[in-house]
Amino acid sequence: VYPDQAETLLWGTLVDTWNSPAFVLPRDGKYVLLHGKPRQVGATAYKGTDAFSGYAPDSPCITYMCDNSTGQLYKMPLITKVLMLAVNKFASMDPLGMGVEMEGGKPGWLDALNGLPAMFGSGMPETYELLRTLYFLHGTVKMHSWNVVEVPNELRDFIQALTNLVDQYNAGTIDNFQYWDQTSAAKEKYRQSIFVAFSGGRTYLECGGLTSQLSLFIAKVEGGIQRALTMFGGASLGSSASAMEQGAMTPTYFSWEMTKYEHTGSKDGTGRPFLKAQAFEPTVLPLYLEGPVRRMKVLSDIHTKKALYTEVRNGPLYDSELSMYKISESLESQSPATGRVKSFSPGWLENESIWLHMSYKFYLELARAGLFEEFWTEAKTGLVPFMDPAVYGRSPLEASSFIASSAMPDESSHGQGFVSRLSGSTAEFLSMWNLLMAGARPFSPSWEGGVTLTLSPALPDWLFPEDSSDSKVSFTFLGSTIVTYHNAERKNTWDPTLTTEKVVVTMNDGSSVEIGGATIPSATAEKIRNLEAASIDVYLSS
Repeated sequence: VYPDQAETLLWGTLVDTWNSPAFVLPRDGKYVLLHGKPRQVGATAYKGTDAFSGYAPDSPCITYMCDNSTGQLYKMPLITKVLMLAVNKFASMDPLGMGVEMEGGKPGWLDALNGLPAMFGSGMPETYELLRTLYFLHGTVKMHSWNVVEVPNELRDFIQALTNLVDQYNAGTIDNFQYWDQTSAAKEKYRQSIFVAFSGGRTYLECGGLTSQLSLFIAKVEGGIQRALTMFGGASLGSSASAMEQGAMTPTYFSWEMTKYEHTGSKDGTGRPFLKAQAFEPTVLPLYLEGPVRRMKVLSDIHTKKALYTEVRNGPLYDSELSMYKISESLESQSPATGRVKSFSPGWLENESIWLHMSYKFYLELARAGLFEEFWTEAKTGLVPFMDPAVYGRSPLEASSFIASSAMPDESSHGQGFVSRLSGSTAEFLSMWNLLMAGARPFSPSWEGGVTLTLSPALPDWLFPEDSSDSKVSFTFLGSTIVTYHNAERKNTWDPTLTTEKVVVTMNDGSSVEIGGATIPSATAEKIRNLEAASIDVYLSS
């Protein structure tokens, strides 16, 4: 809605950084021998009051990070905060650079895998989100090449240390494990340097140089994804296209066995010896829908996205009886050690059910990919408003936490929704609704200043009434303006032969403006964005 204000948001918005009372322990404080097996146990601890002994009890520096040189809250531009988060996650890749480690003791979105962090678990979903963030940062700083990014000196040193390690890795002077070990050490050093506060020193990184460093990080993450797709996914080594360019199924989660280690000589509070890792071997878990959903976000080519969709549709995540998508394939082979996910019957909760929050994310990515035929085919069976209430077991106006899949032993429950909720899937549904009704980016910056507005609906022909001389669909835009699409020919609105003949904008004061074509110029678009328009009528024809 406000693409013209991106620079102001990222560089002009100063934000605080929360001073967490807890912290992630270094490896030598959480890698232990438990019942004869190496495990990651007690990954976090509390800093304790002694860490803040230099501050008054009511000091804001106990809640937020401060500048040690001034004693004032440390504020940074939003672009710096995003960079800080990305760099920390980049330094948290597993020993083969595939998934992001569950180093904090939590598994990520799928919290029922609560045993996986102890098994040195890592996940591809976070890797894809990291890559997405790096793409965003790279594109943003490249677009603002004349600008600088202000960072704490500690973050500057951390970024440089990681850059040096990537250079060494690319030169072949360190291998995968050495890179992981030294990267983890650099991260632990960085965390210790800002344990309570920033020193106060600041550096201004030129966007040109930062762009080059981000390019290195992106290539390293993409290399790890390539490895995961070829070792554990469906990518073909014999293909002319790289694994990143193939619409292959992606693995989702890994557990890691510490195959070689040495004792550090120290023990934890319960007498368990601490370990220093010297080698790891990965084991891939069954497929989870979260993997392809997250991967879809970083694919740029629509043909690759369609190929990935086809892989998912034809694979074990698809419930052919219900024509819906399960949260996972069969978990029968998995150890109970992976978490409470194994305590549920197949088809129930996080074990092979239709988890609406994730299946809705999948449908949303189909729409974002421009796969509208595929989206609307899936919508007829996968979106609650189109379900049979007699089977669903509740109002089609009410979302559920999950739907019992055909993997459920009790056949009478197949397709029935359980645990009503208005979070998760509801947010995804609203995102779908916005995209399908108005388009992904209705407002665009204008070269003349301000913004233009182009409404690009993706509605199927069957949503337009058949028994009407003026077949139309209406919705409320920006919570205020009634938009009506007039589609007398009843075509899919994404049909390339269908174009916008004209747009009529009626203002709150009763005046109107008629525009030929689809794009509403800046003067009128600004008024619409300021909620000064009562209605917009869009006339489609071929």
